[in-house]
Amino acid sequence: MVTATIDADSDSNGVRTAVEASWAVARTAAGTATTNFITQASSGPQLGRYFAFFDLVSIPTGSTISTAKMVHPSVANKLSTAGGSIHIVEHVATDPIGTGDMTSYKTLNGDTSFGSETYANVSTGGTFDITINASGITYLTTQIGSIAKIGLRSSHDIDNSAPGGGLFSQYTCSVTAHDLVIDYVPPPGFFAIL
Repeated sequence: MVTATIDADSDSNGVRTAVEASWAVARTAAGTATTNFITQASSGPQLGRYFAFFDLVSIPTGSTISTAKMVHPSVANKLSTAGGSIHIVEHVATDPIGTGDMTSYKTLNGDTSFGSETYANVSTGGTFDITINASGITYLTTQIGSIAKIGLRSSHDIDNSAPGGGLFSQYTCSVTAHDLVIDYVPPPGFFAIL
């Protein structure tokens, strides 16, 4: 078993909308700013989404991924009065991230979650792990030798469930401090030079 720790690309970033006229408009609106609001779902209504790139070229083609997790940096400006959770999902944005990428997720409604954590457990005192599930491992396996495009969205955003009046689920953090930690078995006959 080999463990690879892969840093988020320096062009990874968050994008958020302006305060829009309605929740429906906010979910499909263009971004107005790149931001360190990694996820945001507010009754403003305003949304934030995170887009990251992870280079998996160091993992040999033909490897079998056993386990994976995202190591999320400590957060600030945490508000979780609306509850819910954050989800790792696939995106289709191009590098570098700009305001035009706000809607660059594979699916707007019901995006496939690759792993999640409740807002209540999002840590303001240190890093925390989000375990990547079988769907996420399947996706990462297809990206071995290339760039994995994964990001974070709130459950309110994915499920199209607007937070009630005055409620927020959001936080800020460094946009390039996320890591993927992947345990894998190299293909037969592969020898690493250490």
